[in-house]
This record gives sequence, structure tokens and C-alpha cells, in this order.
Amino acid sequence: MNVRLIKDKLAGRTMLVLTLLSILIAVLVAWGLFYRSLPLLENYSLSDLLTSSAWKPEKGEFGFLGFIMGTLWVTGIAIILALPLCLLVSIYLSEYAHPRLRKFIVPVVDLLSGIPPVLFGVWGVLFIIPLIQDHIAPNFVENSAGYSVLAGGIVLAIMIFPLLITLFLEVFSAVPRDMLNASLSLGATPWQTVKKVLLKKAMPELERITARVSATRRDRFTARLPMLAPPHAEGGMGAVRIEVRGNRGGSRIVEIAGIAERIAQLAGVVSAASAHAIATGAVTVHGARVLGEPELPNAALLELVLASGIRLHQFVGA
Repeated sequence: MNVRLIKDKLAGRTMLVLTLLSILIAVLVAWGLFYRSLPLLENYSLSDLLTSSAWKPEKGEFGFLGFIMGTLWVTGIAIILALPLCLLVSIYLSEYAHPRLRKFIVPVVDLLSGIPPVLFGVWGVLFIIPLIQDHIAPNFVENSAGYSVLAGGIVLAIMIFPLLITLFLEVFSAVPRDMLNASLSLGATPWQTVKKVLLKKAMPELERITARVSATRRDRFTARLPMLAPPHAEGGMGAVRIEVRGNRGGSRIVEIAGIAERIAQLAGVVSAASAHAIATGAVTVHGARVLGEPELPNAALLELVLASGIRLHQFVGA
């Protein structure tokens, strides 16, 4: 038999055994807890244990409600403090930070996730609790030792910082860079790209591209097109909208022209039309040019684009 196949089967059997062993350990732990809890469950119902806040073991009173509510409060405070901060830090590291800074900070964040929780607890006792006792608690109560759900929430928030930042960075890295680059190349600011593209990572395609590129003081590219159709199964709809404001014949007018189509198809049609115009000699100017410049045969290019089935929408009005 092939040695490679033998190694593959051996690896599969080994992972199966380890998986079953992990399940067995979890079952044994659960059974041990249940077995040790049988004397308590014989005297108290589960509802009484979960709804009572009295905890006096010496008197035989066992109520878990206080522990449950404390856990919920600490968890809620930690999420409220950590989630927005970690999201903003992850956005900065993903889209704004210099590559050298990112290469330095990301390993440090990974290293922080390996710190034992007991060290965070010691740090909380030495710094957070005195801070609450001396500066925060006096604004609300007369006397406080500082040991509170707020202290636990702050410590837990610091503990989950590395986990959330790493999680957000992994999610952001799954967003195709082509989508982000397309948004930036069309004139969207980095924050617009983050808000409209990066944070909508659950969408596999880009529904709209918002661009704002100044041609003159009165001419600008912008989006969104109001006539955009719902996303097609083959990909999201894209749009380019040209809005021209100015005076003509003493009257102020606004002319808007837009093209709406699937992004890949639109880019391919425009590229093909431009290449056809160059190959046939319709374009006589040289050097780098931008579509729409008066030296280019824009009318002929537009006819080629429309002939392919691309839809043009034009509005003229004040």
C-alpha cells in the first residue's frame, strides 16, 4: 500500500481518537458536577436555585441569582467598553496604519492574548480598584472599597481587547482588496470606503460605488444613482453619475447623466469601446487622457457603449 495513504489514514484515526477523548473529558466533567450536585437538587428545585439571591451555605441557603446577574453586568460592561474601541483600532490597523506600524502592533496584540488571566486580575486589584475607590465611587456613593461590577467589567474589557482586535482583523482581511481599491480609485475617501465597503463585509458584492472626482469647480462625478436596480445574481450593480452644473444662455441648468450596470460588465464595455476607438483611428490625441475630455470622440464612444446594452439615464433640470 502507498505510504502516503497509510499516513493519511493514520492521521485521520489519530484526530478521531483525540476528538472522542475531548468529548469524553467534557462528559466526565459534566457528570462529576451533576453527581456532586445531587444532594443539593434533592432539597431545592432548580427554579429556586436560579431565582434566589440568598447565599448562606452555613444555613443551607444557595441562591445563584446574584452570581448570574453579576456575570451579566460584568459581561455587558466589558462589551460596551471593548467593542467600539476594538472596532476603531482594527479599522485603523487595517486601513490607515503604516505597514511598518501594523507589523509591529499586530504581533504585540497577539502576544497580549497569551497573558494569563490571573495577571489581569492582579493588575485590576492594584490599579483599577484604587482608581474606582478614590476617584469614581465618591461621585456616586459615600463609601466604597472599589470592588464592584465596574471594576470587573473594565478588567474583562482589557482581557478581551486582543481577542476582539484579532477577530476584527481576520474578518476585514476576508474582504477582497479589489473592492476597497475600486472604491478608492473612484474617488471615495478612506472613511467612505470603510463605511460603505469594509463594514458591509457580509455582502459578497459591492452594490454601489460612491465616487466624487472633481473635473472642474462645477463638474463632478458623484453617486448614488436613484435608478439603481437590486443586485443581480451575477454581481452587484455599479453606477457612475456625472452631474454638470452651470449657466447656459443666461439660465442656470443642471445636467445629470448616469450609467448603471454590473461593475465588471461596465468596465469591460468601456474598455472595449475605448480600445476600438483607438484601433480605428477615432482617437487622434496622444498621451494620458480621461474619458469625457473635449479632445476625445465622446459621442462615438457613448454610442459604442450603448450599443452593447448598457443603460444610460439622463435628466436635465434646475
